Amino acid sequence: MNRRRLPPDYVLITVALVMVVVGIWLVLNASYPRAAGTGHTRGDPFFFAKRQVIGACVGFIAMLVAMKVPYWKWRWLVWVGVIISVILLGLAFVPPFGVKSNGAWRWVRIPGTPLSTQPSEVAKLALVLFAADFGAKRKEKAVHPEHGLRIQLLVLSIIVGLVILEPDLGTALVLLATWGALSVVCGIPWRTAAFLAVSVVAVVVIECLRAPYKMGRLLAFLDPWKYYHGTGYQIIHSLTALGSGGFWGCGIGNGLQKYYFLPAVHTDFIVATLGEEKGLVGTLTMLLLFALLSYRGFSIASGTKDPFGALLVFGITSCITIQALLNFAVVSASAPTTGVPLPLISYGGSSLVFTMFGIGVVLNVSMHPDGVEEVASNSINRRNRGTYISRAYGGRSSA
Repeated sequence: MNRRRLPPDYVLITVALVMVVVGIWLVLNASYPRAAGTGHTRGDPFFFAKRQVIGACVGFIAMLVAMKVPYWKWRWLVWVGVIISVILLGLAFVPPFGVKSNGAWRWVRIPGTPLSTQPSEVAKLALVLFAADFGAKRKEKAVHPEHGLRIQLLVLSIIVGLVILEPDLGTALVLLATWGALSVVCGIPWRTAAFLAVSVVAVVVIECLRAPYKMGRLLAFLDPWKYYHGTGYQIIHSLTALGSGGFWGCGIGNGLQKYYFLPAVHTDFIVATLGEEKGLVGTLTMLLLFALLSYRGFSIASGTKDPFGALLVFGITSCITIQALLNFAVVSASAPTTGVPLPLISYGGSSLVFTMFGIGVVLNVSMHPDGVEEVASNSINRRNRGTYISRAYGGRSSA
């Protein structure tokens, strides 16, 4: 049976690369006041921008590799990815491998070298790959949607538990939301989904009660001015940046909040700088770029016949979309501060590299919409026609 091989989705490539370039510019614009006056940067105003450029170059190579390697071959590495993720997340707590920054163990460094990575970024891709594989197996073998759910929940609990211990509740929520979206598309019963959603909310509430600073963030979200000199400071200055930008912005380079007023201005709150200097027009343009990226990703998933490929694209696109929505919500004070960066835009090499790699995988799937003759276990049910994602909701169990 002949399989179509199409060119990659050029719209997705263009949007992704444009966002990377815009991200480098925003990082430079937002970080140079701090970089010029911070000791560890040796007064180099381009310190963070240079590192972002390096991350973009490595990410571009990773994207090309992912585009070259047939996506179905990654299916053989499902458990390898899970094991590596758990090991890296565990090493984050073990000196000299683990690096503690701002009270959190979120980095793993090779001793004696400047090379480091953020294990949670590896975990995002590993979890998507794992969930897509299990979802595809349920479809290919025509078994009940809850087959293997216990194994999935066990792996999910271990990975999310380690991320929460770092602590990084924001990334944990992204992982849970991504897995939840994949599970719903795979056909998990609504009652089971509702029970799991309630369980997630309970975990978040317990975590906020356990950690006073997280409860402080929640209270600051409800009334930031009451906690201006504490946890509300960041939210207020983010809103100040957005408000002072107005419709057109105050002009490139003319923003004031980046001058030691707004913390994390080149990472989690980089959109605030965009809003201050390019106004509502700039912020909406950024939202439009993410909407276009998400639309292309979900369209590719909907047009892919192979269940594994469709779910893989859906999971990667969902993960990027959820992070973007959460970041915009935090910057606009529509959600409590979570510490989630804006994909492709915020400063951070690990996030940039693994996000671009994920986009490369999506592009590879777009080149093979019909799948392959043999995918992983050689168990595809050839009697099924059409695409998988487009039929997912029609076949969901209700009990």
